[in-house]
Amino acid sequence: MTIFANHLRITLCFFARILVAPCFMTIALNDAARTAALDFARKLGSLYRAHLGRRLIGAYVIGSLAHGGFSHRYSDIDIVLVTEESVDAAALTALRGLAAELDAALTLKLSLFWADRHFVAGRLPPLDRTDYLDHAIVLTERERLLPARPTLDELRIYLGGAPFSNWAENAQRFAVMDVLTPSDHKASTSERCFILHGWSIAGPWARWHRMTRRWHSHASIDRQDWIPTS
Repeated sequence: MTIFANHLRITLCFFARILVAPCFMTIALNDAARTAALDFARKLGSLYRAHLGRRLIGAYVIGSLAHGGFSHRYSDIDIVLVTEESVDAAALTALRGLAAELDAALTLKLSLFWADRHFVAGRLPPLDRTDYLDHAIVLTERERLLPARPTLDELRIYLGGAPFSNWAENAQRFAVMDVLTPSDHKASTSERCFILHGWSIAGPWARWHRMTRRWHSHASIDRQDWIPTS
C-alpha cells in the first residue's frame, strides 16, 4: 500500500507540474497584464480628455479587457472614442503619440476605435459596436450615446468578410504552436486547457475546437463552421 501511495503521489506531482502549474502561472500573468492594461487605459482616457476637450464625448474600453478573457500574449487593448465629429488621420497620429509617451510597450497593443455622435462615421464595426453596447467600461464620459444594435444578419455579413480571413490566418499560426503530447497523452494544449478550466468541448466551444483540430490535420475550414447560425 505504501509503494502504491508513493507511486500515486509521484504521478500526481508530475501531472501538477506539467499541467496545473503552467495554467496557474498563465492565469497570474493574465491577471497582472489585465491590471496593467486597465491602468494604462484609464490614464490614457484622462490624456485624451485633456487633449480633445469638448470634442470628446466619451472614451471606453471594450474587447476582452472589458468582457473577460484578456490574454497577456494575444489580447489588444481596445478603446472606443465617441467624438462630436469623426477623427481624422492627423488626430489619430496625435492620440497614438500621447499613448506612446505614456507607455511605449503597451501602445503596441493599443487598438483605437472611434465614431461620431451619430455613429455614421468612423471605425466601429458591428461586432465592436455590440461589444460597446453590452460591455463598455467608461474611462471618461460627458454624455452616453447609444447606436442602433447591429442585427444578426449584419453580424453574419461582417464576420463572413475580412474578420474571418484574419481569424483563419491567426488560427493557422497559433495551431502550429499547439503541440500534441506523445502516445498516451494525445490531447492538444487547447484540449488540456478546456479540461483544466472545466469547459465542455461542446456548445459554443465545439465550433472553435473543431476548427483547431482541422488545422492540426491540415484540413480546410468551412466558413459555415465559424459564422453563427443562431
